[in-house]
Amino acid sequence: MSFTSTRLVLRFGFSSEAVCTSLKRKSSTTTTTIPIPVAQKSNEERLVVVGGGAAGVFGAIRAKTVAPDLNVVVIEQGKPLSKVRVSGGGRCNVTNGHCRDNMILAENYPRGHKEFRGSFFNMHGPVDTMTWFTNHGVELKVEEDGRVFPVSNSSSSIIDCLMSEAKRAGVSLQTGKAVRTASSVDGKFLLSVENNKLRSVEYVEADYLLIASGNSRQGYSLASQLGHSIVDPVPSLFTFKTDDSQLEELSGVGPMLVTHWGLSGPVILRLSAWGARELFSSGYSGVVTVDFTPDLHIEDVKSILGRHKSQFAKQKVSNSYPSEYGLVKRFWKYLLDRQGLSGEMLWASVSNNSLISIASLLKHCNFQVTGKVLNVDGVTGGFNFQNAWSGGYIAGTSIGERVHGSYREGVFSTNETDPRQIIYFGDKVIIEDPIESWPICDCLIAFYSTGYPLDKVEAYAALRKKSGLFFRPYLVNELEPQHLLHDRRKVYERLEMFGIPVPRYALINREVPYQELDYFVEEEDFVEVHGSRFWKPFVEKPVLGDDHRIMIYYPSSAGGGMKELFRKWYTVQLCFEAGLGVLIGSFVMTSDYNLVLFAYGYYLFQVGNRSSEFHPEVRRVRREGSYIYEEFMPTGGTDVKVYTVGPEYAHAEARKSPVVDGVVMRNPDGKEVRYPVLLTPAEKQMAREVCHAFRQSVCGFDLLRCEGRSYVCDVNGWSFVKNSYKYYDDAACVLRKMFLDAKAPHLSSAIPPTLPWKVNEPSQPTEGLTRQGSGIIGTFGQAEELRCVIAIIRHGDRTPKQKVKLKVTEEKLLNLMLKYNGGRPRSETKLKSAVQLQDLLDATRMLVPRNRPGRESDSEAEDFEHAEKLRQVKAVLEEGGHFSGIYRKVQLKPLKWVKVTKNNEGEEERPIEALMVLKYGGVLTHAGRKQAEELGRYFRNNMYPGEGTGLLRLHSTYRHDLKIYSSDEGRVQMSAAAFAKGLLDLEGQLTPILVSLVSKDSSMLDGLDNASVEMEEAKARLNEIITSGVKTVHNNVSSPWMDDGAGLPSNASELLPKMVKLTKKVTEQVRLLAKDKDEELAEIGSYDVIPPYDQAKALGKTNIDVDRIAAGLPCGSEGFLLMYARWRKLERDLYNERKERFDITQIPDVYDSCKYDLLHNAHLNLEGLDELFKVAQLLADGVIPNEYGINPKQKLKIGSKAISCYSLPSS
Repeated sequence: MSFTSTRLVLRFGFSSEAVCTSLKRKSSTTTTTIPIPVAQKSNEERLVVVGGGAAGVFGAIRAKTVAPDLNVVVIEQGKPLSKVRVSGGGRCNVTNGHCRDNMILAENYPRGHKEFRGSFFNMHGPVDTMTWFTNHGVELKVEEDGRVFPVSNSSSSIIDCLMSEAKRAGVSLQTGKAVRTASSVDGKFLLSVENNKLRSVEYVEADYLLIASGNSRQGYSLASQLGHSIVDPVPSLFTFKTDDSQLEELSGVGPMLVTHWGLSGPVILRLSAWGARELFSSGYSGVVTVDFTPDLHIEDVKSILGRHKSQFAKQKVSNSYPSEYGLVKRFWKYLLDRQGLSGEMLWASVSNNSLISIASLLKHCNFQVTGKVLNVDGVTGGFNFQNAWSGGYIAGTSIGERVHGSYREGVFSTNETDPRQIIYFGDKVIIEDPIESWPICDCLIAFYSTGYPLDKVEAYAALRKKSGLFFRPYLVNELEPQHLLHDRRKVYERLEMFGIPVPRYALINREVPYQELDYFVEEEDFVEVHGSRFWKPFVEKPVLGDDHRIMIYYPSSAGGGMKELFRKWYTVQLCFEAGLGVLIGSFVMTSDYNLVLFAYGYYLFQVGNRSSEFHPEVRRVRREGSYIYEEFMPTGGTDVKVYTVGPEYAHAEARKSPVVDGVVMRNPDGKEVRYPVLLTPAEKQMAREVCHAFRQSVCGFDLLRCEGRSYVCDVNGWSFVKNSYKYYDDAACVLRKMFLDAKAPHLSSAIPPTLPWKVNEPSQPTEGLTRQGSGIIGTFGQAEELRCVIAIIRHGDRTPKQKVKLKVTEEKLLNLMLKYNGGRPRSETKLKSAVQLQDLLDATRMLVPRNRPGRESDSEAEDFEHAEKLRQVKAVLEEGGHFSGIYRKVQLKPLKWVKVTKNNEGEEERPIEALMVLKYGGVLTHAGRKQAEELGRYFRNNMYPGEGTGLLRLHSTYRHDLKIYSSDEGRVQMSAAAFAKGLLDLEGQLTPILVSLVSKDSSMLDGLDNASVEMEEAKARLNEIITSGVKTVHNNVSSPWMDDGAGLPSNASELLPKMVKLTKKVTEQVRLLAKDKDEELAEIGSYDVIPPYDQAKALGKTNIDVDRIAAGLPCGSEGFLLMYARWRKLERDLYNERKERFDITQIPDVYDSCKYDLLHNAHLNLEGLDELFKVAQLLADGVIPNEYGINPKQKLKIGSKAISCYSLPSS
């Protein structure tokens, strides 16, 4: 691995565009040159781009975007973007829209595919390209084969976009010129530029150089002149020449195109690319073997020929051939001619040996290649241009960041009045030279990074310490404690030692992978370490600090799954290979004090727009190493990063947490969006303690803010803020004072630090808010400020809520009750976890009879009813294939018990009968998720209207001010998560959003219990009004809403019997559907063949399950058995025929079922359902509001009791 400071990085030989980037070295001298005719300020840095193709222009635009003050010049010999104009038949194949997986995308590049598997396309892939052009006004389309074109079908759309953006950014384009020579002089590039029109030569000085000359030899020549070794290029993308005269008649036939000179087409072009060097070394002479039936085994090919011979024995072989091969008639004739078979012979006359020969020829058809034919287009698909966009983007970003980096280096720079002088050393000093020859320094900055010789620097510091106090360097960041930062166990231990709050955690130490530990237990929804239990969600961190694969595991109640946090980086020094750069400097203050600064690091930038990935199928923790298990801290979707410069200075920034949806928020320049935040006094003290604990003056650490408290969850060591000039000035002043206080205190007081923004800085008056900014002028002329917006939202569309009750006497079920209630025979048991429900399902499966018995007698009818309910319980528990994300809860209540002898030592009680109550349903549907998400999107765009992103542009800290609370009902939680997804413009599945942003408050509905008596009174009075047969008369004509039962239809007593009749009609139809399906299943012999519906996987789903509908099944996870059970229960509960009594509390349930089936099961065509819905809606509109108070006075009483015990959380 080389540590040499690299100024030029090249990439050649594997695409139509070649890219190189340069890195600038500091220079103390200036070379006088003939300037290129572009206006340039004296202190302005210049980038020269050689080549005005796709990569060159795109790279120039990107560099100018990242560094607006950079002078960017593109030099092009011919017409700019000429290849873009003619590509794709004049349409411009921009990229490929089907290869969104970068690993798959990389496989389309014969040379460079290994490198491309890394950070190349992660930094700027096809999706990024499409987004860039769309954002800049070019509408794109993706064709069936994945090729992406502008909707205009004209490459002019792409060219006009690039040229317009280059002009807007201030990129200068010089045409008719060619760069002939390049050299490096005093840290700058000196280029000779030939003007084709004037036939003159100009000499241009450049701080940065980007070579994007495509396949022109100009780029190779310039790279060689700058000292780079070049791999000899060989031809690629060509067709094969053959001497087979019979092929000429097949021109244009088959997936491998045949031409008058030989073989061509995408298959051949790809082969020429992948085997370019092998073909070159063989002199383009050899044998190409083609398999024309790649999907068939040789034996299958023979069998097909044999069957065809038997079936078409009397037909000519030229007129009939197997259609399974997908061949055309001319090619079939070619095969016959190759085998010497006459097309006039009958199939019956073809020998078995001839069949074998034909089969072999189809699988292994050899063609003799005698040469190559060049000048053909590359393989289509948009891959070459994607390479150009990606390479240009990375090169432009690298150079732009390098320009910004020069400002960061200015933290350690001096001015003319400062007695210090900066001297830069090469890498050789640190890497190769012995420490005895290193300069004697007074102040030392050294921080670990991959490959950095920290031990060598420690030895250097120790050597200087032995030389005496006068030579002992002042360490800004102590060296020895830096070893702690690479072990999270030691980091947490040190934090706790200094009293710094950390999340609750436990350690798992394995000596070998997959070692079983007796103190570690894993269950469905928790892990237990040394008896300390961590319920999901929890965090799993590798103990090694350099391993950033951090996992978060989610509870089954939220859908389960795991989110992987990751960091992907690339280096600006070597864009396509791993590389390091070293920055070494020296302050020489006076003849008595030598202040030498060693700084090491290589600039790293996050790749792509993703910071995490959700894996819904992963539910088990890792076991291959040692880990820290940590309590998940809900932070409202925000992470805080703190940067200290000494114990008295701390800068804090917040960003969107990667645990939300894994999409990195970026500004138009591609930077991650971060915003400064204020630290509390307690957090400032934590920053001081972190500096002292790890003895790192310049140190970054991660802060979690949760429920009014703050915790440190990671310490990074040396960290600098990106793109904050204020921070750079602050850091320069603080570090300067630290250096001087340590080694030259007399200079510290003589030259006080001056902060430029504090000199004569006028105070800014506070402006009042305008109406658009939520300010309103009050009655007395004083500005009123909108302080808060509270929205109370109901859950979205859900499945009907259901309940099954049955008395059980089976020993398996009674034992299950005892197992989970601690063996107490008179205690109730609740089963909710996956393990508990699985035990119940296993027991129920053994109890459900395989065949349905008759029910001739009353006892047989009772047994039949019991078996049907058990079958219903089994069907409910089997929904979805697992227990994640589906609302199911079972209660077992003992009803009878007896005393039995206990091992001849006395008696004990045993239950002999229990009541089982199964509650299920009420799950948010795909429509409900869509409703909630669209509502959130509507809020975002309309609560703060205007151009752009609505609410998201209100102010930078909106995430801190947003609080989302939900009851503990699953459908409400998922509605809240979907709403948050739309409101905050998030992506991905709902589980991580739910856990990260939604606060569950189980007490939200507790208030209703306080008003249970009044609600029962209201329902009794409501039942009296409806069933009395007396039409509603409004006594208060002016205020009819004041009467009892206001809102009920006047003919409610007539509508009720009609509802019963229609309910029976619908129930009977569902019964017949269930019966037909049940008989069908019985013939197959299993009740488990209904296509499974994974509700957990569907948590993020917002579309209809087409496959189940096409199969004629009910939508969602409900089968016909459960659908019939739902309607049968409604029919029974709505009207008791034996007692001739209506139950009006069932009206809302009938209404719910009607609405659900009309929305989701319309394809079942249930007759009378639409009419039943209209009747149910009339009654429900009157019943539902009156259940919470039959008149305004009672409503007020119930409402006041319901909210008396509840207040909005303070956080």
